[in-house]
Amino acid sequence: MGFVELGKRSRPSRRPKLVVSEEPPSNSMSAQPLDLTPTATFRTTPFERLPVELLQRIFLFSYNPELPFTNRFFLSILSSPYLVQTFTSSAVLDEALSKQQYKIVISNLLTRRFFTLQFLENLENTLWIKRFKAEFGAHVPDTLQGFRLDAVEEDRNMGNLEYTFTNHSEDTSEAEVEKVGVYVPVLDYRMILGKLDLRTIAFPRTRLLDPPFTLEKVRLISALAVRMPSFWTDLIAGDEGKWWGSRLLEIAVRKRCAAMVDFLANSCYVRVEPVHLRAAVIPWNHGNTGWLEPEFSKGVRGPVIQGEDIEMLKTLQSLHKKSRTLGDTNNSGIGSFVKGMEAWKKGKGLVKSGWGNHEPEIEDSLRILWVLDQVVERKGRYRIHGSTDFAHVDHFEEETAPWMLGENRYFPTGIAESPLVADEKVWEAARQEKGVYWRWLMKVGTPPAGFL
Repeated sequence: MGFVELGKRSRPSRRPKLVVSEEPPSNSMSAQPLDLTPTATFRTTPFERLPVELLQRIFLFSYNPELPFTNRFFLSILSSPYLVQTFTSSAVLDEALSKQQYKIVISNLLTRRFFTLQFLENLENTLWIKRFKAEFGAHVPDTLQGFRLDAVEEDRNMGNLEYTFTNHSEDTSEAEVEKVGVYVPVLDYRMILGKLDLRTIAFPRTRLLDPPFTLEKVRLISALAVRMPSFWTDLIAGDEGKWWGSRLLEIAVRKRCAAMVDFLANSCYVRVEPVHLRAAVIPWNHGNTGWLEPEFSKGVRGPVIQGEDIEMLKTLQSLHKKSRTLGDTNNSGIGSFVKGMEAWKKGKGLVKSGWGNHEPEIEDSLRILWVLDQVVERKGRYRIHGSTDFAHVDHFEEETAPWMLGENRYFPTGIAESPLVADEKVWEAARQEKGVYWRWLMKVGTPPAGFL
């Protein structure tokens, strides 16, 4: 593969020719070396017979990330990390692309598995240093009525900049400061202060918000949300968006992924409904779960483990810096929750409150309920949408979560007084399983009238 860089003459490759392996074939396409020499049965089309470096150039100028997946031959010559980064860089640097074309190309690239947080940061660092830093700096005012530009900072919404000018005059004992707010129009520079301007780019919701939920995925979500301050408006727009958000929130609850529950309910403004609360206190794989994702019915992947979930929560904390509810600086922080669960494991805390011995499944449920409680605390008053069988909760009535913690609002013992653990559907699901949740409800809950 002799291609080096757009606009420069390529050099002959010194890499030895690949020889077909005599070992038994592997299931992995990349594990089988290829002989790229055209034969009667290989590279049979005129297009495939073009020189490799010419095919690479066509790939770069096409902005079609599907081309490598045409067949194994194209996958072998068009999927190197260097070529993929050059492909993405070319799209960002191509001034011939209209804003609409640019939006389509970048939106497509964000849906690709190679577009990880590390890939994004490496791409931004390279482009900012080589091109956009100087371009952006040329348009930044460096003086203001005798003041010198001291700093340029970005607030929580991308494109809204604050320029700080200082005047270190000898006549004044302290430096005078003047701050000016400046708004940068969308895609004027394609990069702002070292970050790609993605304000008009579609959020890759299918790739990032569907299971499996991983720490790497959440880190990328956090980074993209900063570059797309209004990304959530497209996620829940219209009836289809609301249905999709509700479905995805139930999947996150069933998967016991508190980080994704927090992201959807707090950052994406997905409405919490009774179905989500019930899903938190019934077995994660209860009932017909085939509609959620294929792995549910097959039992391939279970709930997210607590350690990874906690790390995800800490990663998403940067999206709502003004809130301290996920921090460790107050009694309701994530650190306090973890300590409470550790005390339960050691036979203290909840054991003394009559909850019995520690159960990992119940701890997973409590983690979900804890996050929902934090969402309520951040938003002050919270609405439970839709019809419900919960006591004291009306369709048009706003509550501060007595449906989850009872009137004393103390987590988690207040759950025992809440209508949630007295709900008939919750009890029925537990009775069908006759497992951990049944034993837990018998200890802390109150069965509906006439249920037993």
